[in-house]
Amino acid sequence: MEQGIPAVDPIRNRLTMQNEILKRVEGLAQRMQRRAEEVTREVRDLEDRAGAAERDLSGAIGAFRRLSDTHFVENAIGGSIPAQSYEMDILPRRSGFWAVT
Repeated sequence: MEQGIPAVDPIRNRLTMQNEILKRVEGLAQRMQRRAEEVTREVRDLEDRAGAAERDLSGAIGAFRRLSDTHFVENAIGGSIPAQSYEMDILPRRSGFWAVT
């Protein structure tokens, strides 16, 4: 037996194992990179949706403000709303279809 051969096998085995570990780590790094890119796209999509929802909400709030401003102006111009008379307005409603028997 030669003395060099037994020393080479452990070194070769260690290099083979290190190469296998390196391949697995590189594969893991590639998968993690792809997943990070997917997550980045998903987050950007959510940001776009949130921005659209914010714009819709802002538009709705503006519409409600304009609506309340319009009603305020209509009420201010039209004056006060006359009070209903129980005998003339409310009592006749009870005598029709919804009359209590």
